Amino acid sequence: DPNLRKAFYGVDYNPAKALMPWCGATLQPIINDMMLISQITNRVRLYGMDCNQADLTFQAINALGLNKTMQVVLTIWVDKNQTTYQRQHDTLFQVLDTYGTEMVNGISVGNEVLFRKDRTLTELGSLMKAVKEEIKTRYGKSIPVFSSDVGNEMSPELASVSDMLQGNIHPYFSGTPAADAANWTMKEYESKITANPTPMALKGVISEVGWPSAPASAVYLNGSVPGLANMQTVVDNFVCQANAAGIPYYWFEFKDEPWKVNPEVPVEPFWGIFDKDGKLKIKIPDCIAP
Repeated sequence: DPNLRKAFYGVDYNPAKALMPWCGATLQPIINDMMLISQITNRVRLYGMDCNQADLTFQAINALGLNKTMQVVLTIWVDKNQTTYQRQHDTLFQVLDTYGTEMVNGISVGNEVLFRKDRTLTELGSLMKAVKEEIKTRYGKSIPVFSSDVGNEMSPELASVSDMLQGNIHPYFSGTPAADAANWTMKEYESKITANPTPMALKGVISEVGWPSAPASAVYLNGSVPGLANMQTVVDNFVCQANAAGIPYYWFEFKDEPWKVNPEVPVEPFWGIFDKDGKLKIKIPDCIAP
């Protein structure tokens, strides 16, 4: 597609029908998604292991011959339920046993676990350490292991138990106007992520950054206004600037997710670069990500 180019460092991806207990994800729709994703980035970040989503993603990557270029961040979903964790943990290692580690760019033990108060920092640190040690024992590899969380949870304490920091930094939820969102995000990256170096000293990552395209009425803190024009403004101001500065980020998100209906947060279904049917919603910036 001539309208697509690899302008994004990475994108966040939730395959359709990949949430428990409504599993129903199949290979062809994920191949279709990956055909689009591979034209805008070489990196994708998943949110969990349920419903075969990681297995199907790797199948799609292999089917399209992208296994030498596409990198994936895998996530063990962590909540308060130990059964959930064990299921996700076991599936992670089944996937790594099947597909190896070459396409794996990192492993996130949870997403926004501290923000939700599902586990303590000590508990989360223990889970990360155990996963890292198991990967080293089973595969002889040192894949970066971390936990993605909101920017305000970034701290020296989290950094001390992480290989790298991965922060979800959302200008919309700060009440920042779209015109100022890129600069706000850059400052948050510096103050929350780079200011807290980890023992491995790996460069930290913005694990989520984006802007909702609807509904226009869902103005947040009087400053953040959803809409396609504002989404385009944030894309235009942030993407090429971050690429030039060498800031790693995952754009939230690849495609609209209509199943995320939440009256308390009405913007949830509308963060995609593409709509739910795979139609491009914005103009891709004229730059190439590193």
